[in-house]
Amino acid sequence: MSNRVVQGRMVTPERLAELVEGERPMEAEDIEDAGRECPDCGENVLQVGYMPSITEFVTGYKCQECDWAESDRDWLDRVRSLRVGAGRAGSLPDSTWPHLSG
Repeated sequence: MSNRVVQGRMVTPERLAELVEGERPMEAEDIEDAGRECPDCGENVLQVGYMPSITEFVTGYKCQECDWAESDRDWLDRVRSLRVGAGRAGSLPDSTWPHLSG
């Protein structure tokens, strides 16, 4: 198990996933460096893979120094919102994103 310091406190993978998700996950993988900087404060971002339910796997991202956090689910929601304008000039057709349908 890979515990890490987040906002001055040692956290387990399950606790880091809970900070991202808002609820304790069923299971969580080891914490890793995400290889990117926080968009809010510029500090290091950690990532953790977790299962919020039996049918879903999510990767969560959390800044080590501030409250910023998001998941790949958040990113997917933003991409889907961009598709709302499909069909307008300059937008991509739905066939460009077949793996996002649903």
